[in-house]
Amino acid sequence: MKILIAGSPKTGTTGLYYKLRNSWGGGGPRLLFEEPEPYRPEPGDDERGVLAKVVINPDTEDLTPYLHFDRKIAIVRDPRDTLISRLMYGIGYHSPYDRDDRQVARMYAFLQRLEASGGELGVLDLIRFDWDLRGIAHDDATVRAHYAAEWARIEGFYDRYPDFFPFKYEDFVAGRLEVLSEYLGMELAGSSDVDPKHERVVRTKSSGDWRQWFRAEDAALFRTIYQDFLVRYGYDSDWTPHVSPRIEPQFGSEYFYRLVSEKRALILRPVARETLLQLAAQQEES
Repeated sequence: MKILIAGSPKTGTTGLYYKLRNSWGGGGPRLLFEEPEPYRPEPGDDERGVLAKVVINPDTEDLTPYLHFDRKIAIVRDPRDTLISRLMYGIGYHSPYDRDDRQVARMYAFLQRLEASGGELGVLDLIRFDWDLRGIAHDDATVRAHYAAEWARIEGFYDRYPDFFPFKYEDFVAGRLEVLSEYLGMELAGSSDVDPKHERVVRTKSSGDWRQWFRAEDAALFRTIYQDFLVRYGYDSDWTPHVSPRIEPQFGSEYFYRLVSEKRALILRPVARETLLQLAAQQEES
């Protein structure tokens, strides 16, 4: 059997990939994990099977080479949670300033202020601060246009492949696997724990965390972008933020620090938390 797992970034594709890989049995399938090139058949694929994972980005939107696969899964997730996960992963592992101690210090200190703000700061404040560090204009119209265009592209993926089996991230993390197991014809008894080399993608393994990050202003802007998708896939379309929001450092500032540290380890330039806080304090004083 050949199985494709596809979804936008931060929708649980990695966790589901490991779940299926560890549930396969026998000698296991040929594994294709975010390969730079599309699927190309090899001798023996039909006998041993293939498990492929593709994250939908501008350069991976064409899934034609996988359309003959026996089973094709499209993971969906509440876009509000996806937004937070993508934002935090982006500023931690893909920012253009991750080698600049002073810029990293500013973001680390800002995330700590966000955590301590009790809801006075929210998602748009984080986006604006990140874009300011990147030197990008961040008025509301520009932010809305950016995220609307990005979401239109992601929705286009789901529209192009309506025959893919839709599976919710929320069902995955809650262990509701019966329907997926029936679709695959496979008992999903294997572990979903990811290898250490991919552990950086794991953040909360939960749903609904967006309410801790959103304010009314944030909800008003992103409602115009995500509402139709929420209704289409049966998500709770109530946009009320948490009345007493609390962002845990392990999902905010410490997650950021962990990702930056992992990225900088590749160039042997670690930086201590104390150094970041000292640099941030110096910049506040200047």
